Amino acid sequence: MVSGVARFDRKRNQWKRFPQIEPKGQIYEDRSGRLWFSDFHQICVYDKAKDSTKTFRLLEIIGDCGYSSELRRSYQDKRGQMLFADIADSLVIRK
Repeated sequence: MVSGVARFDRKRNQWKRFPQIEPKGQIYEDRSGRLWFSDFHQICVYDKAKDSTKTFRLLEIIGDCGYSSELRRSYQDKRGQMLFADIADSLVIRK
């Protein structure tokens, strides 16, 4: 079994796969129509307009915080910043 996310391309009548996105946690659509996928170790964003993905690895952003934490909440503030929260802290990713 192959994991990841797939999108159906109506123009080509075929599925496009994004294996780098593994939807194990939350999925959030922001006001720009981008889809954010978060789990224990990373946040992936799929930009529909550009048909592209970007991955943010949590260890690269916040370093080793000494515990394993799952991102539980996603929110976009009025300025367009994406905020992600676990039980202990919050993390901001700017557009």
